[in-house]
Amino acid sequence: MTHSTPRRLSPSATSMLAALDRHPILTIEGYCNGSCDVRQVTVRVKNYDKDFSAHLQAGRDLVCPVCQTPLTIHAVRTLPEQDALDRAEARRSVNTQIAERDRGGPLRVATLAEMSNDALPPTAGTPEPTGTAKARAIISEAQQRRDAKKLEHALDALCPNLP
Repeated sequence: MTHSTPRRLSPSATSMLAALDRHPILTIEGYCNGSCDVRQVTVRVKNYDKDFSAHLQAGRDLVCPVCQTPLTIHAVRTLPEQDALDRAEARRSVNTQIAERDRGGPLRVATLAEMSNDALPPTAGTPEPTGTAKARAIISEAQQRRDAKKLEHALDALCPNLP
């Protein structure tokens, strides 16, 4: 099903209609630039009856719930896209907590790899691949001591095929 989009629609309305073509449930994030104290607004839409599509096609904007100023839309995601984002964020949070535990306290300065790691952490009872546990220990020690040679050695152990 494709929505007809008149020329006067805003780019955000066009992106919302395009997302509705992919899935009827959306998460929309907006920002209020009005005079009220509201900043971030998250709207979850279910468009099974097509009322929201009609609202957008009529040229009506999403507005701030407090001051009624049109929202600046900065993210439109379908349910599967939002689910994938939520799951990745949960994994990043767990990995950060594991790194904090392994370092003995809160991360003051996290590496880019730690902040963006959304891989599933190893589960209890599942052995890590050969050499990985040792390499993790070497990396942790090298990071704490800021020892580039040890870090290079650990990376070589983890990724022996890299140039």
